[in-house]
Amino acid sequence: MSTSLTSRLMAVSLFSIAALTQVWGAVDPGENLPRSESVPGGVRIIALPGPASIAPVATFAQHRVMVVRRKDQWLAIVGIGLDA
Repeated sequence: MSTSLTSRLMAVSLFSIAALTQVWGAVDPGENLPRSESVPGGVRIIALPGPASIAPVATFAQHRVMVVRRKDQWLAIVGIGLDA
């Protein structure tokens, strides 16, 4: 590939990433959470203690899990494997 073409592809990729970041950043992750179901293939949502101003770190089975803020509360989102 020529340097000019590589530069253009890189610029388009960076622009795409920036645009998607703006779109995803505008969505509140606490708006559309799945229903908490403790079944194989389900999702468990757990309220985390602590101040709302500091994002906690949550782990399950020694792996970090997703943490989202909903209003003034932090929630851990834990996926349950199909083989559970």
